Order: sequence, then structure tokens, then C-alpha cells
Amino acid sequence: MGKDEKSIKNLIDKFLNDKIEDSDREELSSLNEDEGFIDALTETSVKEMGRYNLKQKLEGIGNMERKKRKRSKIVKMFLTTSSVAAVIFLGTFRFMTSSNSTLFESNFSPYPNVYAVKGEDNKTNDLLKEAMGYYDNEQYEEAILKFRELSEKELSGFPGLYYGISLLMVNNIEESKSVFRNINSKETSSIEAQWYLGLTYLKQDSLNKAKEIFELSKDSHGRNRKKQIDEILKKID
Repeated sequence: MGKDEKSIKNLIDKFLNDKIEDSDREELSSLNEDEGFIDALTETSVKEMGRYNLKQKLEGIGNMERKKRKRSKIVKMFLTTSSVAAVIFLGTFRFMTSSNSTLFESNFSPYPNVYAVKGEDNKTNDLLKEAMGYYDNEQYEEAILKFRELSEKELSGFPGLYYGISLLMVNNIEESKSVFRNINSKETSSIEAQWYLGLTYLKQDSLNKAKEIFELSKDSHGRNRKKQIDEILKKID
């Protein structure tokens, strides 16, 4: 088994007692690839709680996550199998991950190019024009290379916003978060940076952090965006 039994017990205990952290989600989601996981879950959780109690507990968690969704016949069938705990456990996490992914995808779209490069031709402006040209053509990796030639100060406004979105589009999550955070709060692009920072945390399944970002920045947005944020917060809760 890839992980030691004590670590798996600890993760399962957190899950069952609603103490799971965002940092644990990816680890839990990958457990279905661990050959010893089903055996470990059976030997620990089923033994300690009893099969019926564990099944009831996991069903309750699954129902809360699914809310109004109806369970399929396949799920009902699995509830009677010997691997019931692992099936519901992993199924719940797959549902949680896919739900958050869908929530991100339904709210995310790249910010349109409204940035006008001002001033005479020089190295900085030439780089910006090239970067934005690539951005418009959805050639995000090429855009990133051009943005990286700019200074931190030059990336503190709208260029930084487009740079962060380009990074997000190629799944460079950590760097995109850093870029969004570094955009100067006095810049007009800063509120959009907060929106995309919240979405980035949502994509990463860091729900508590996404919620914090959205709640702190919501009042700075326009009416339509506020409504959009309210819908996201309802689904996160």
C-alpha cells in the first residue's frame, strides 16, 4: 500500500467527522489508485463503526453533497456490496471534485482584451503588443513567454491580469495565484484580479479560501457579478 495505515485512518476519520481540509482533498481523491485502500478502509472504519453504521454515515454525507440529485440504481446496488464503504467514500469525493470543477467552468471565461498599449514604440510596448496578440489568439503559452519578459511593476495592472489568466489557462495554478495577488490594489484591474483569484481557488478545490476571497471582494463588483458570486457562495455552502 502506498500510504501507511495510520495516515489513511487519519484522513478517513477527518472525512467522517466533517473535519476535512482543502489540502486533504487531492490526497483523498487519489486513494482509489492505491491497491490497499479498500482493504484498509474495510479493516479500519468498518471494524470500528460496523458496516451498517458506516454505510448510514457515508450515505448521509453523499446525500448532503448531492442535495437534490437522485441516486442512480448503480449506487443503490453498490450499497449492498462488500466494498460499500470504499465505493461510497470514493464516489462522494469524485462527486465533490466534479461539482467544484463544473462550478469553476460554468463561471470562468478569459477576460476580454480591453487593454490599449499607450505611448511610443519601445521594448516594453512591443512586448505587450506581442503578448496581447497571442492572448487574443488563445496562444497562452506564447503569451506567457512574452509577459515573463516584463518587470513586476509593468505587470501590476491589466498586463498582470492577462498574464495570470494565461497561466490559469495552462493550469499553472500556483503562479497564477501569485500574479493575481501582486496586482496593485489601486489599479482598476485589481477587482477583476480578485474575481479570478477566487475562481483559481475554486478550480483548485480550496473552497474555504475561494469563499473568503469572494466574500471580501463581493461589494466592489457590479450588480451582475455580485449575483454571480452569491450563486457560487450558495453552492459552496
